[in-house]
Amino acid sequence: MRKRKKRQPSEQDVIVYATHEAAHAVAGHVIGRLIDEVSIVASREHGYTGYCSFSTYSESLHGHHQWLKEHTNPELVTIQYAGTVAVEIICGMHGWDYEQWRRSDLADFLFIDEWCQKTYTNEKQRSWMKKACYKQAREILLRHWDAVDMLSVDLLQFGWTPGNEAHRIIRQAIGETEDDWRLTVSNGDHR
Repeated sequence: MRKRKKRQPSEQDVIVYATHEAAHAVAGHVIGRLIDEVSIVASREHGYTGYCSFSTYSESLHGHHQWLKEHTNPELVTIQYAGTVAVEIICGMHGWDYEQWRRSDLADFLFIDEWCQKTYTNEKQRSWMKKACYKQAREILLRHWDAVDMLSVDLLQFGWTPGNEAHRIIRQAIGETEDDWRLTVSNGDHR
């Protein structure tokens, strides 16, 4: 009996993972979410390589209730699309085959489909919403690609980025200087 070896991710794999998760964080930041953590380290809790988590509890404590599960905020779909859009962009930049990576976006597509099914009763509304959110994600990322790049580099170097550091990196890349409620919420830098 041959022993199977777990395939180690290639450099290309890791770049795609980092770009995908950084894009979720950048879109979330621009839209107003509080980033908890971004990672490309395999996790039993998250069940796959890479995640971007947001702090819904802290957002709610600070009066930002629009991110709670019972709210039907379409910007949740925009944030989910951001990972897919970023993979399309990075594949286009490097001449990589996007279809090879499309499978890695299945969790995002599943979330989007479930959210749209739950929120809209007819297919025409669901289709329109998906197109609008995809377009919004693309516009955010194209306008702020430097932020995706900078956060991706941090993820490639450290494997994960705590939320406060992710916000700092994104703010620096975007050129934000005004006060932001998220700066007063400490989620700690444990690197």
